[in-house]
Amino acid sequence: MATLRFCAYGDGWSQWGGYEVETEEDFYRITAERCERFDDLVHREGRDPRSIRHSLVCFPPLTPWESPEYFTDMVGRFRSVGIDEFVLYRPGSWLRPAPEEVAVFQQVAREVIPELRGPP
Repeated sequence: MATLRFCAYGDGWSQWGGYEVETEEDFYRITAERCERFDDLVHREGRDPRSIRHSLVCFPPLTPWESPEYFTDMVGRFRSVGIDEFVLYRPGSWLRPAPEEVAVFQQVAREVIPELRGPP
């Protein structure tokens, strides 16, 4: 709790699922719980949680490079609980054969991310 209280005074807070996370649902549930706990603490400190960047390190069991649709859904689910910045692993870096991840990454970078960001 002391670390969260310290973060309540900053301009950004970064988190990750944790080694005990086994499923995507675990990752989402734990992230949602942490965001709620953090936002409550920030409110108690007299700040608006939206003034603090909420960052999430995404790694397995999340598979952002599975498909553009998966990426869009993943971002939408985590945005709904307050995440507004995503730290993503390099395609093909989790010791599994996945050559198609590079193609998905390129499509997501060119088409999906600009659409998710909206108009400039």
